[in-house]
Amino acid sequence: MTILEGDSGLIVIDPVTSIETAKAAIELYRQHRGTREVRAVFDRTDAGDPGQDRNPCDRRY
Repeated sequence: MTILEGDSGLIVIDPVTSIETAKAAIELYRQHRGTREVRAVFDRTDAGDPGQDRNPCDRRY
């Protein structure tokens, strides 16, 4: 997972595979860099298991 700081918020590249882990990563980032809204998510990984029901744009980030 890569987090870029844009002018209007964060850009997340290749988020991790679970919402819980992604949320923990964003919280760790915010502890050290401050609160910024996630504005874009780019997931360059394979779709994986179609039954996994993963949404990288989930607002719980």
